[in-house]
Amino acid sequence: TDALEIYEEIDKLKKLVHPKYVKFVGSWAEGEKTIWIATEHCEYGSVLSTFEATQKGVNEEQLSYILRNVLDVLIYFHSTQRLHRNVKSENVFLCANGDVKMGDFKISASLDKTISNGA
Repeated sequence: TDALEIYEEIDKLKKLVHPKYVKFVGSWAEGEKTIWIATEHCEYGSVLSTFEATQKGVNEEQLSYILRNVLDVLIYFHSTQRLHRNVKSENVFLCANGDVKMGDFKISASLDKTISNGA
């Protein structure tokens, strides 16, 4: 079921511990149709949303910094026999302290689908 898949994704999130991956804080159910997932807050949002909002491109130095951080996470994933499967600018997040963190919130789509289907 969709709910089982969501809980499996949550279990995976709990196990992903890396300084450059968005930290899982907790999860809880509210009623039968709503599951909340709390993660670390990245103040500037995704790379995609930041660059769309500012209408600025990225210079070579900034791109290099972002990619180094993404590669650190991917190397970690591969060392633990995992694949990210959804590397894109909307899954790379910027923090106010300059940190670049990776995440994957495809689970949001699963939750929306589950809720809209009334499952």
